[in-house]
Amino acid sequence: MNFLRSFQLAGKVINVQFSLPERYLILTLMIFGLLTTILIPVGGGFDEETHLMRVWEMSALEFIPNQKLGKEIPFPAIYWEISYRRQPFVRTVPLDFWEKYGSLSLDEFDYVYQGARTRSTYFPSLLLPHALVMRYLGRRFDIPALPVFYAVRWAGLLSYILLSWLAVRLIPVGKWTLAIIATLPTAILQASTVSADSISNGLAFLMIAISFWLSHKKMIGVKEMFFLCVMFSLLFTAKINIIPLAFLPFILTRPSQFRVKHGYSVLIGIGIMLMMVEVGGWNAVLRTHNQGSVSHANPLEQIEFVLLHPIQFVQILWNDLATNGISRFLDSLAIYGYNYWEVPGVVYGLSTFSLLASLFTQDVTQQSVVSQPLPKQNNKFSTHLLKITHLEYHTYHSGWQIIGIFMLFWANYLATIIGMYVAFTPVGHNSINGVQGRYFLTVWPLLGLGLFLVFQQIPFRLSVRISLISAVTSLTFFCIGMYLSYYVTCGSNYYTKGLCYLPRYKNWNPQPALSFHLLLGTKISQQILPECNGLKKIAIWVNTENASSSGKTKFLLTNSETRIIEELVTNADLPLAGWYEIALSVPDWNSIGRVYEIEVESLSSGPGIRIGYTNPGELLPGSMLENGMVVSKDMLIQTGCVAGWHALWSKNLIQK
Repeated sequence: MNFLRSFQLAGKVINVQFSLPERYLILTLMIFGLLTTILIPVGGGFDEETHLMRVWEMSALEFIPNQKLGKEIPFPAIYWEISYRRQPFVRTVPLDFWEKYGSLSLDEFDYVYQGARTRSTYFPSLLLPHALVMRYLGRRFDIPALPVFYAVRWAGLLSYILLSWLAVRLIPVGKWTLAIIATLPTAILQASTVSADSISNGLAFLMIAISFWLSHKKMIGVKEMFFLCVMFSLLFTAKINIIPLAFLPFILTRPSQFRVKHGYSVLIGIGIMLMMVEVGGWNAVLRTHNQGSVSHANPLEQIEFVLLHPIQFVQILWNDLATNGISRFLDSLAIYGYNYWEVPGVVYGLSTFSLLASLFTQDVTQQSVVSQPLPKQNNKFSTHLLKITHLEYHTYHSGWQIIGIFMLFWANYLATIIGMYVAFTPVGHNSINGVQGRYFLTVWPLLGLGLFLVFQQIPFRLSVRISLISAVTSLTFFCIGMYLSYYVTCGSNYYTKGLCYLPRYKNWNPQPALSFHLLLGTKISQQILPECNGLKKIAIWVNTENASSSGKTKFLLTNSETRIIEELVTNADLPLAGWYEIALSVPDWNSIGRVYEIEVESLSSGPGIRIGYTNPGELLPGSMLENGMVVSKDMLIQTGCVAGWHALWSKNLIQK
């Protein structure tokens, strides 16, 4: 572990001793967090556009969302111009991106006055570091827009590093488990993009750590109570899905630990009061300023439905867990923004193994470091830090406390699910909308630490190197996959099977715009310019609903007036609503830039099939023709190419 010991130099500068989990956490977040901030394209993080608009508004010292955004505070249009989210399709980042946009100022493309409205309505403190960077680097010093954007990302990353480091430093048990969870690929992704999650997730980890820290104190005095009250006030400014963590200190501590008479009850009262003032007060402010829920949801009616149909609601919750539980778990481990690209499968396996291995590592506690008299320190910061982390003795967590931890985990999970059902799902719907695996990242420490306490009773132990090697290898593959996906055409095919289908449709709607029913002799043709070499298939979206099942449709693929493929297909053999693929006999290894044309002709005496359409100019540079007449639409088409290692292997066979 020599590479981790090198980090001890930073500790010597401020005269603070860093434990090995702390060094691992900071070094990992700095290296892989910085890589992620650079590799994820602008606007490629979850909800990054809407958070950036909020940051811009707050940088003008306006903290209530949407009050002046787009009016007195217009949004810089350059951030929409360069946003990965705004592109018509999911494509790789152009190689000349920095050369084209790197030196442009915030006002290069003017400002957006209409339609600039943010959905980021969280408490201002969650985006305050980002807003300060935007205010001084963007507004005051007029640094180009792109460097300012990445500086805003780094502000969130540094905030997360600070909070998660404090959490790992304070927690007296399961340091490695917490450190591994805080450095999961999804955690790093959330911390490395413009998001309220960087601080909210960090506060969740810190709340968990402080709860365990208090449980290991022999006596809880006024200072510790004040410290917990400060943590409550911070927790209640975070995202609402972590608020149930406020119960954790009351699960892990006992009334007899408090020096102050009725201190346990006093803390409960203070916590309730702070929650009502902060959570209730902020939501009252939002309602006063017309920050309502989504239009298709009605929270009051949804609550009424739940109360009147409890059995049906329990079935909805169970079906949701059975259907989506595994996918949400995997997404909480690793995911790329909006799930546009696949994560290498090995990342999930290594991350899971690293988590499991951390449960069997030797416990690292501050007791072993500070059980002796505290060493003299040369500055007040390190003195106070050692006093805070000093444990008077190591307590044993009772079985009831461990059960309470597991119950809080499930309560937090259900609170998130129910909250999304009430706030974002149509009344009485049989599924739950808007739930994503990354929402549960903040409660994994409850499950992990609960299991850690159980497994501590088992003498079996694993070397910490096993967990660390797995975690670092997982993050390495995560970043490699990120680079291949975002910057190499068909790059994800180096670790996924099948053909590379381009373009990748963003927010795919299974009911696209459709043509009219093709009549007998009607011809629709479209030029195609493949974006990848190794063209093997061309997929066309067809719809045969209400079409004559006995009728036939002809598909003709040509290249430079040469007929490549001609297929006559009975309508009954075509998909009801889906892709129909035309396969070339051998891949075209020089298909980039080569012009193909696909023609669809109905040979049905009755109503023929319909073809999927997209907006004009989005897909192909060539025009689409209906019976020889140019129309302002494009056919809904994908080209499938042999790519990745399969392409390299196939080309080598041909050359041999």
